[in-house]
Amino acid sequence: MALRGRFTFAPDQHIYRVGRYQVPGTTEIMRVAGRVDERYYTLTGRTRGQVIHELSEGLDLGLLDLTKLNRKVRGWVLAYAAFVEQMHPRHDLIEAAVVQRGYGFATMVDRAGYLLGRAVWNIKTGPMHPSHAIQRAAEKLALDGRWSARRRFTL
Repeated sequence: MALRGRFTFAPDQHIYRVGRYQVPGTTEIMRVAGRVDERYYTLTGRTRGQVIHELSEGLDLGLLDLTKLNRKVRGWVLAYAAFVEQMHPRHDLIEAAVVQRGYGFATMVDRAGYLLGRAVWNIKTGPMHPSHAIQRAAEKLALDGRWSARRRFTL
């Protein structure tokens, strides 16, 4: 039976709810399944990732002045800007909380739209890890509700 009720996301606590019930996110599910390597899931990495996500969102929305970047994050943001310039993605969703009511989970979709066809893509600031593929698959499932031809990418 699918979850019923209003879907909400509390970004300060990173908590998803449907009605009064809290639903797990993809990281929580992957952690319970033993698919999160805690060596790469550090406070420093999460903080850096949050900053890069905010700046890349500003870039995608046309609100970021690239000349005023902090030198600590400049390389990541300029790399993302080069990707956007070269690939011309079109966004349907940017940093959007999405719920999959049938399977009872929620996730934060970094970007969804068109990138070499219909796609979902994540922005990462650390090394590639097998859990990234699981995360993208869950996001695709949350967006489409079933198998689809939507492509999945990690940047």
